[in-house]
Amino acid sequence: MLKINTLIIGGGISGLSTAYNLKKGGFSDFKIITEDIGGRVCFSKDGNVQYGAYYVMEKIYVNTRKFLKLGRKINRSEMFYHKRGETYTILQLSFIKYIPQLIRLIFLLLKFKRHYIKFKKESCFRPQDEVIKSDPYLLYVYETNAEKYMKEHGISDIVHRYMEEVLHGTTFTKVNKINTFSFLQFSLPLITSASEFTLDKDKIIEGFRENIILDTVTSIKKTEDGHLVKTLKEEYLVKNVVVATPPNVSTKLLHMKELKGGVDAYMFHIVGQAKVDWQETRFNLFSDENDMLAIAFMADKSCLFYSKKSNPDLDKYFYDYKVIEKKFWNPAFNLEGGVLWPSKIEDGLLLIGDHNVCDIDDAFITGIFAANQILKNK
Repeated sequence: MLKINTLIIGGGISGLSTAYNLKKGGFSDFKIITEDIGGRVCFSKDGNVQYGAYYVMEKIYVNTRKFLKLGRKINRSEMFYHKRGETYTILQLSFIKYIPQLIRLIFLLLKFKRHYIKFKKESCFRPQDEVIKSDPYLLYVYETNAEKYMKEHGISDIVHRYMEEVLHGTTFTKVNKINTFSFLQFSLPLITSASEFTLDKDKIIEGFRENIILDTVTSIKKTEDGHLVKTLKEEYLVKNVVVATPPNVSTKLLHMKELKGGVDAYMFHIVGQAKVDWQETRFNLFSDENDMLAIAFMADKSCLFYSKKSNPDLDKYFYDYKVIEKKFWNPAFNLEGGVLWPSKIEDGLLLIGDHNVCDIDDAFITGIFAANQILKNK
């Protein structure tokens, strides 16, 4: 049995953030146990195309900004919406009648943005769930279904006409299944610039590569001397355990009873010749009655194709093509519902990641919080 002060379980963005910030704080008595480095943050073989999250909001992602390489700006004028056989854009004259609701939505997003930025700052030092509970507005939007919120604030028409497809293509689920916090968060690119990106994982881990162990944790048990963590290869007696695994894995390790509903999707990275109907714009987005989610053309002319089906009819969209990578995100993330998980499970046991707020920067912040807790009590 090996004894160690801190064990980080999971090498995704939150686990790597914990390790990075521990090392930055001059603390090195830790190990990361993970099955891979980066988790759901992964790339094409040439490193030019991000397979996990598609975009970042550079003015809001202040914590991860130094690790990001920004790509092309995302412009709504480059999006085609597909709903029940109809194809349209925001550039059509019919958009004019939605302007009053658009103005209303912008004011709602500006209010959310103010609270959200404050939430990010406070979550570096306080448990994420406590920050949400301490702000009546944030607790309201977290516990309120998005569809109910839209009706209450008179924005249902514009959302179902111009936001539904964007949300379907980014959350992989229906807007009536997510809470208002997620709805507003994923709608922020309407009022702040967003860009494609790649994440420099090597820059994050360069100071603690030797602390990473490729293994799988099978159980965590509280003892009089700390926590006993068992893996497939070893046993560890640990003072501090940081669980930074995906929510479905964390549920099993920590025996959590409730979990937001998981959403999954198949992603295909394709090179080839798209048919004319699909190559007129960078983004094709589909409403939630479709199994199709999105088609996005990359700067290198390849294409990311998202679907709920494992074998979509690619011949419908391409003349000649080759699938160079296929991913099944199962789940991609857990977004459905309003379950709020604690960050502190018990003394010496922290839970971090994107279980409450699904976002790369917020997941990184939970790692900052975990590191700050450990550094404070070392």
